[in-house]
Amino acid sequence: MINADIIHHAPFGVIVLDAAGGVVLANPQAEAFGLVRDGGLVPRYADDLQALAQCALEDTHPAHGSVRVRRGGQKLAIAARAQRLAADDEQVVLYLSDASDAKRMESARRDFVANVSHELKTPVGALALLSEALLEAPEDTDSVTYFGQKIHTEALRMGNMITELISLSKLQGAASLPQLAEVHVPGVIAEAIARNQIAADTAGIRLVGQGLVAGGPVLQGDRQLLITAVANLISNAVNYSPGGSSVTVRATEHASDPDLAGVPSVRIDVVDHGIGIAPKHHARVFERFFRVDKARSRSTGGTGLGLAIVKHVAANHAGRVAVSSAVGEGSTFTLILPREPQNE
Repeated sequence: MINADIIHHAPFGVIVLDAAGGVVLANPQAEAFGLVRDGGLVPRYADDLQALAQCALEDTHPAHGSVRVRRGGQKLAIAARAQRLAADDEQVVLYLSDASDAKRMESARRDFVANVSHELKTPVGALALLSEALLEAPEDTDSVTYFGQKIHTEALRMGNMITELISLSKLQGAASLPQLAEVHVPGVIAEAIARNQIAADTAGIRLVGQGLVAGGPVLQGDRQLLITAVANLISNAVNYSPGGSSVTVRATEHASDPDLAGVPSVRIDVVDHGIGIAPKHHARVFERFFRVDKARSRSTGGTGLGLAIVKHVAANHAGRVAVSSAVGEGSTFTLILPREPQNE
């Protein structure tokens, strides 16, 4: 027996079909999904839903499927579960729910796995070729040294990538920061510069910290994560700047930040005079594995994950990261962080 009142108020879509595939009952949510109109199934979805119902009639177990629906300019993935009302009943009930977010997450997961596989394939392949060349010349000291150094470089690159993948995974899985503490921003900048000093010296690039005074800006956050984020921005600037240039890091306080709905903020700018980034790439530079210049990134040992980590560190602090750049004019990356923790 069907309780029409319960079905009508169900928070998910419900459609009851008879043996011929006709609609016996449908609730407002099923209509809102765009599957039912004027007391019947919408023709473009009727075949899929009736086929699912037929499977449930022919089997004692529920049948599962999905229907892709267009609604209000959006594409929805509607998960459907069909079940016979009773063993001696020819009616089937379809339970419907919006699985769009789950589908998007699954798609993102597949893309992520595919990207990781592709990125790891390159250094693994290089290691195999280099070790093969090394084995072919065991008595040649120069060759052993050359290929040994190459193997070491590729191994370090792969290790860095795996470390950053783990860091990114932890950041993406964290809804909020577990422990907040008072963080002295000039100290964060000084530590981030120190992490990049050797690489900058090797590349002939001067690192400049502006306004790193004892009474500088303070905020509530995770010091180690903030150091990692700023260090990644500096590393990115060094990798894409010419020798003889400089990278400047500065922090400023703002009583009311328009980019954070007017709350007090601290902004950390990393300014370089490098190759710059075309405006069409600005929205994508914080994506995992996205590189504007793939060849240059590989030559500098970049993993394509540094800016993605910065984005998630900012998000976990209820902040954001922005970029201002043009080709040939250098880039400014800005980490925008609230001074106080924000309520979810």
